[in-house]
Amino acid sequence: MRYLSDLVENSSLSFSTLQSYRSAISVIHPKVNGLPLGQHSLVSLFFRGLYNLKPSKPRYSSTWSFDAVLAYVEANWKDNSVLNLKELTLKLVALLAVGRPARANEIAFLGLPNSTVPQSDGSFILPATRVLKTQHKGSLMSFVINPIAEQAPLCPVLTLQNYMEMSRPLRKSDSSKSRLFVSYIKPHQPVTPVTVARWLLTVMCLAGIDVGNFKAHSARSAAAAHALKSGMSVQEVLKSGHWKRQSTFQKYYERKVQ
Repeated sequence: MRYLSDLVENSSLSFSTLQSYRSAISVIHPKVNGLPLGQHSLVSLFFRGLYNLKPSKPRYSSTWSFDAVLAYVEANWKDNSVLNLKELTLKLVALLAVGRPARANEIAFLGLPNSTVPQSDGSFILPATRVLKTQHKGSLMSFVINPIAEQAPLCPVLTLQNYMEMSRPLRKSDSSKSRLFVSYIKPHQPVTPVTVARWLLTVMCLAGIDVGNFKAHSARSAAAAHALKSGMSVQEVLKSGHWKRQSTFQKYYERKVQ
């Protein structure tokens, strides 16, 4: 308790960061009365008081427009047949990010579809290869990608098919044969969420988004704003982004476009 009190008094750490300290200490410290240290009544009381002093605050008061990213993609990466692997990778990541307000780790751990042929409605189902942050039970979640027939240059299904075809000869390891995204740099291994976040930030920067202010995670709120603008209901957006509570979405992600 003294250690946590010193952190509060002598640092500017946020409430969420201090919660991380609490969890880390709880993992390595012996249990007290059969409970993890982080669940001890005194620790819980300390953090309830701390929340009143340092409540969690949203990082952004506004968001950016995905229209700028889509305009850049259409102007510079319109024809998939002339793109190299890096350009096609960045294009697909951008189209997946705008199509669904997903986290970088959700995109990074997408698996390849079971077939290279789309379903009868033209869509592809990309399975998750691991349990996602928002999932606590049930089978692994999947990622449905729908075609945009009237906008071929921005169609995620066509881009996905082209990406799978271009990356197929590069998939040598068992892991790269199951995961969707592999590095465009040799030896072309499956990528981490950090890499996907860097790719998103690269596309944002190319499209003129202020990446000094907005980080990769902001793509989640930008995609939600784009979906609402496109006519999706709030409930549809909540389901798409795996938000269980509308209050959480409204507090941290629902933002007006600058």
